[in-house]
Amino acid sequence: MEYLASAPEVERVRAVLADMSPLPARRALVVDESSMSLRLTCALLECAGCIVESTSSSEEALAKCAATTYDVMFVDMHLPGMSGRELIARLRRFEQIRRAPRTPVVALSADDLPPFGNLDWLDIFMSKPVTRELLVASLDILAARPEERLLYELERSLLAA
Repeated sequence: MEYLASAPEVERVRAVLADMSPLPARRALVVDESSMSLRLTCALLECAGCIVESTSSSEEALAKCAATTYDVMFVDMHLPGMSGRELIARLRRFEQIRRAPRTPVVALSADDLPPFGNLDWLDIFMSKPVTRELLVASLDILAARPEERLLYELERSLLAA
């Protein structure tokens, strides 16, 4: 069931979050078919200092990635048509062909647990509903120095085992 917030509710969230300390600007792409989740995630990222673009379509997301480089993508796993996982797989193939840098991906899902199997195709899994604290933590992890990132990856692989 999707919760539909009114525009005034979204604006109240933005006003409260505007008082919180911002992060350095990062270009983010949010892909989610739920208009409420899309608006909420975008509002939280904007209040955290990100430059945000959004779409509800996997195909449009791929077109945006072909035209623009993003510092991070937030992708819903249950997109209609092309799933979030397939979107990310196509993005990875595109990056390999163009020898482009790997775009960090935060997978979003209403599921409590990440998908089973090899998770090399994503960087972070986050259950919905998202919070500003979780979004900021994911941005901090993705921006960490290489040695901090290595520790995070080690912890992630140990938890997956």
